[in-house]
Amino acid sequence: MQPVSVTGIEITYISGALQRDIDFRSCKTFISIDGVVRATFKRGIKESCADEEGNYMLPVSEIYEYKIDYKAVERIFDRFDIFDLQPVKNNIQADDGGSWKITIYTNGQNIKLKGYQPPEPFGDELSAEIVNLLDYKIVPMLF
Repeated sequence: MQPVSVTGIEITYISGALQRDIDFRSCKTFISIDGVVRATFKRGIKESCADEEGNYMLPVSEIYEYKIDYKAVERIFDRFDIFDLQPVKNNIQADDGGSWKITIYTNGQNIKLKGYQPPEPFGDELSAEIVNLLDYKIVPMLF
């Protein structure tokens, strides 16, 4: 039997801050071991609408998919033991009311976590690595 390994990670961040309907309210970032990176941004609207000046239509969601060298993803998964991620012990809601959910995809059973503060022990560092992974059209919101 082969050891369980990470095949991908998906981080969903939901902003709790008061925003205009045209602003992005959530971001789902998926990274797979084969180098696929997908960032999905959703606005606080249920259907397409014009901006405040009525100039153009805004989509409810915007999806950006990138293909990068799988070795860059491997370096992240090797640098951080993704299985060590846990919600912080004093997992109280942040001032902006934001929250996150993580799904760790494996070659076995997937793992789901959720929280308000960046996860321990290396959530901030992992976030920085993901943000610096490539030149995003829109930088993903993670924690």
